[in-house]
Amino acid sequence: MPGTCAIPKLGTLPPSLQYLEVSIPGSDCLGVVDLQGLPESLRVLRIKEGMTPTNLVALPPHLQVLELDYPQDEQLPPLPQSLRKFRMGCLAYKFSLPDLPPALEDLSLKDYHGPLPELPSTLKRPGVHECAVQFPPVLPASLRSVSSHYDDPDLQSPGSSHYDDPELQLPGFRHACRGLWVRIGAEGEASSAGSGA
Repeated sequence: MPGTCAIPKLGTLPPSLQYLEVSIPGSDCLGVVDLQGLPESLRVLRIKEGMTPTNLVALPPHLQVLELDYPQDEQLPPLPQSLRKFRMGCLAYKFSLPDLPPALEDLSLKDYHGPLPELPSTLKRPGVHECAVQFPPVLPASLRSVSSHYDDPDLQSPGSSHYDDPELQLPGFRHACRGLWVRIGAEGEASSAGSGA
């Protein structure tokens, strides 16, 4: 994990701001961005390459997209009910995930080692990469596919999700190809698996 190199202050953000992305592409150290006081108007928040958030005590109530590459030493606050897309890298994250909101459609986790919250009935595309998680025995009917891989065979454990385990217990799904399970009988299953889409 890179060392900390910067702690940028965002200052006062416009009260009508809807999109915010903070990143340091190509950096070999980690910036820490203070997210206290985000405007309630925000719809998309991306804290990406080379950045980790701090003081993220509350998320805007109408947020629809949340992407966090390197959250570290703070428990995430509750996710807003409006959230539809949630992606998070969890390499240094030591906490459980908050409950997933009922409108969530797209979930992607990387390097997460902990319990999965209950999956909402709207979820369509969960992805777990480099994770050691167990899916619940009953999966939402909305799921069409699940992507999962685990690149380091030395870290794999029985029942964890990784790409070369076609016996991963996902009731109603079949192992289509490396890292992809598709729902049996889902419309377009054969063409999607064959095209790699």
